[in-house]
Amino acid sequence: MPKYQEPNNGKLTVILGFILLALLVIGVIYSVASTPFLFLSIPIFALYVYFENKKTKNKFSLLAKERSEISICEFARSFNTKKIDTWVVRAVYEQIQEYVPSVPIKANDTLFELLEIDEEDLEFDILSEISQRTGRSLDSLDKNKYFKSLKTVSDLVYMFNEQPLINKVITNG
Repeated sequence: MPKYQEPNNGKLTVILGFILLALLVIGVIYSVASTPFLFLSIPIFALYVYFENKKTKNKFSLLAKERSEISICEFARSFNTKKIDTWVVRAVYEQIQEYVPSVPIKANDTLFELLEIDEEDLEFDILSEISQRTGRSLDSLDKNKYFKSLKTVSDLVYMFNEQPLINKVITNG
C-alpha cells in the first residue's frame, strides 16, 4: 500500500510562513506594550496548556498500557473483509495511528472524545490522506450515510468503503 505523499508546496509557502510568523510576533509585542496585563495572562495561559497536555499524555499512556497486546490484526478482525476493502481498513488504521502514535487503535474508538482528534484535522488532513492512499473519492460525502454520523474509527472505515474509486492505486512491487 502506498504511503501518503505530501504535496510539494515549494519556497513560496516557506516565505509566506516566515512573513506570517513575523507579523504574529510583532502583534504580540505591540499588544503586550499597549496592554501590560496581557503580559501576565501569557504565563497563565502557558501553564494551562502545559497541564492540559500533561493530562492528555497521561491518559494516552494509560490507554497504551491497557492495549499493549493490540495490533492492526485485531483492528482488521473487527471488519468483514469480504465486504470491506482491506486497503481501506489499513489506510484508516495507519493514518489514525499517525495522529495518536502511542495508542493502539480499536475499531470502536471514538474519534473526537477518546482519541481527541480535532474535527478540522479530520476534515482537512486525515480524510484527504486516506483518500489519496485508497484511491477513493471525497466527492458527495454529504450523501454518504456514515459521514453524517461519523463518530468512531469503524465509521470512518465504512464511510471510505462506500466512496467510489477514482483511480487504481499502484504499488511499488
